[in-house]
Amino acid sequence: MGARQSLYADLEAGAARIVEYQPFIPGLLQTAEFAHHRQVAETEIGPVTFRSARAAEARQTRQRMLRRPDGPHYEVILDEVAVRRLDAPHQS
Repeated sequence: MGARQSLYADLEAGAARIVEYQPFIPGLLQTAEFAHHRQVAETEIGPVTFRSARAAEARQTRQRMLRRPDGPHYEVILDEVAVRRLDAPHQS
């Protein structure tokens, strides 16, 4: 887990409730497949700094915390753009 994800994980683990607004799909809702496609998209733009397998594993750890019986209540408001954004066509 990177430093930024570790900070969020530590804060989330001690929280009773997590409420957030995001203009994009937050990490706690991202799947491994989403992370993979994000990495593919980044490779088309330039050098890859995002590692999908590592990020997906870290997110799954954070997501398990939400599913614990004593885990925090999670509430998120997504910007409409996050759910309505069209995929860009892939260039080969």
